[in-house]
Amino acid sequence: MLDHISVAVSDLQRSIAFYDAVFRPLRISRLWTATDAAGYGSEGSDEPFAIKRSDGGEPVAHNSRTHVAFRASSRDAAASFHAHALEFGGTSDGAPGLHPEYGPGYFAAFVRDPDGHKLEAVVHETAPRPVYAFDHVQLAMPAGQESLARRFYAEVLGFEEIPKPEELAARGGAWFRSGPVNIHVGVDRGFMPAKKAHPALRAANYERLLERLRECGVTVTPDPLPFAGAAHCYIEDPFGNRVELIAVQ
Repeated sequence: MLDHISVAVSDLQRSIAFYDAVFRPLRISRLWTATDAAGYGSEGSDEPFAIKRSDGGEPVAHNSRTHVAFRASSRDAAASFHAHALEFGGTSDGAPGLHPEYGPGYFAAFVRDPDGHKLEAVVHETAPRPVYAFDHVQLAMPAGQESLARRFYAEVLGFEEIPKPEELAARGGAWFRSGPVNIHVGVDRGFMPAKKAHPALRAANYERLLERLRECGVTVTPDPLPFAGAAHCYIEDPFGNRVELIAVQ
């Protein structure tokens, strides 16, 4: 929409020193300088902002509601903009801080340049998205069947057993790990096998693993429809819990 904007200044050299300083933390450079004006912007682009000396040294008129806002990359950049403004002849019009009245994550600093123009450095912060990763999958088993869990998950599937924390060991069950995948098998006094809810494991050497499972008496039920283009099948652990295996492509 806007191509560029310019403001009048009464003392060009004073304003050049001011804008050179306040634009530095915003990574805005002076792109050209003339006898009566200077232009600012990003390197390699046209200048979107210019200052121009007022004719005949006349007082610079400005509206108290008019201001120019510049995008800052961080809170520190906005705060540095504010500090440089005060150092080079400007005045504060609002210390760096959050302004929820303008929207969530709106962080800004407000100043006036030596001629009284209102300027702003603003950061539009987006709310951080939660980033999740599975820590472990919990499956249930009947009491007193840890040996069956160890045989299936450690000996057949090739997981490593992880010692349970001392304060949890008395509850029974067993924990297993293979790379980043953790399966906890816990005792459930009212145990019922999970037939629909299930962990799905991506398996290297998929065909060789299926051969081993069959050799160990585990029933393998292939699914004729590929999962995301990969072969996959279903098995059950010794307690009847459903487990899906997906071939690593």
